[in-house]
Amino acid sequence: MLFQVVIGSLLGVRLKDTGELALTDSIIVVLMICWFVIAFAYSWGCMAMLIPTEIFQLDTRSAGQGVAVFMNLLFTIFMAQAFFVSALRTEICNISLLCPHDFVYVLIYLLLRS
Repeated sequence: MLFQVVIGSLLGVRLKDTGELALTDSIIVVLMICWFVIAFAYSWGCMAMLIPTEIFQLDTRSAGQGVAVFMNLLFTIFMAQAFFVSALRTEICNISLLCPHDFVYVLIYLLLRS
């Protein structure tokens, strides 16, 4: 919670006037996001793998774990693509979720994995 308050207050104060961040403020924001991800992964991150193994019966546990892992990876891809595209808006790629060439890369990766 401390990391989110620092990030929100820093962005709220610094971006209000000019709409740009100084280099030191940008570094602080990136470090705070990294520390937040590390703290979350250390504390609550394992719940995505632990809860499906505990709630499913023994005969359906492997299928339930597979579905949970698949959905976790699928939504991770969508979130990463959405944040990447929104952070790097260009004239070539101006849609909100997936750039066409990024979608092709993800599709090729998924087809080659299977």
